[in-house]
Amino acid sequence: MSLRELAEFNPRSSRLRDQIEVLWQEVAFRAWKQDGNEDRACAIANQSVGGAWSERLANARSGKLDEIAEWTTTQALANAVRLAGLAVDRT
Repeated sequence: MSLRELAEFNPRSSRLRDQIEVLWQEVAFRAWKQDGNEDRACAIANQSVGGAWSERLANARSGKLDEIAEWTTTQALANAVRLAGLAVDRT
């Protein structure tokens, strides 16, 4: 189920809140990893996912967060494949 479908089904769902929080953390982590500055990483996550719950819910309803979630999932899988390849190379 996409974030948009979940938001339309039950906007106060704890599952939705949990998924949005995980997405915010993932975006913040990736921004911090690239830049090393925690304040800028938080600002990027707030801008991408939303700084307030009402903004996050609006972004989930519009489908914006589904695109961000898809991107972070794709990046996480690519990193996992790369790390698995490095582990195999070391053996």
